[in-house]
Amino acid sequence: MNEVKRVLSVLEAHLSKPENKGYLAAGKYTIADLSFISWMELVPKFLSDFDSEYPAVSEWFKKIRTREGTLKGFEGGPYEKKD
Repeated sequence: MNEVKRVLSVLEAHLSKPENKGYLAAGKYTIADLSFISWMELVPKFLSDFDSEYPAVSEWFKKIRTREGTLKGFEGGPYEKKD
């Protein structure tokens, strides 16, 4: 858990900077964002205070997991749109 919190702290600091525009690389949605989604799916299940302790990461996660590119990348998986 210490390593998870350390990584989340790094992400929080990065995503909070205005020049990053809420993304992990180049100030836009890239493969860097998509590559972190699988790892992030488990985090809120283990940290009850995730949303309040890491607000920038929480917002980024909500934004990324509903993007069309993310949904396409995970077709048939946990992010697939349900009718």
